[in-house]
Amino acid sequence: MSERDDGLLLRSLAGELGRTEAAELRARLDADPALRGRMQQLRMMAGALRGARHDAFAAGFAGRVARRARAEYERGPLSAALLGRYFARLVPAVVAILVLLAAYTLRDSGPGQGGVDALLGLAPVTAETLLAADGPGM
Repeated sequence: MSERDDGLLLRSLAGELGRTEAAELRARLDADPALRGRMQQLRMMAGALRGARHDAFAAGFAGRVARRARAEYERGPLSAALLGRYFARLVPAVVAILVLLAAYTLRDSGPGQGGVDALLGLAPVTAETLLAADGPGM
């Protein structure tokens, strides 16, 4: 049995075979127990799928979604209202994280390093760093 056979069996279950193909398949099913077993499996799966619960969207759902998408598009992809709606909840958390990072950085600033330098992540200025900045041979 091959993928082609599965395709043929599925087409048969869907009623998509012509008379000639259907007659040939019936003859093969009569002669091949493995193919018959596979057809039975597919019939059971198809029956289970037909009996499965099918929830549908309420009437007019697609139209409402299309209208809302059109309205959002007309307002522009980066409108203030859109950005405000999506990012307003993040602002307090981001500010809190920035304050904590600043406090941590200022607390851990080394000797000779001012708070602003520490906050910006600048290395302390020493004679060694000045000579390294000038480069070799200067």
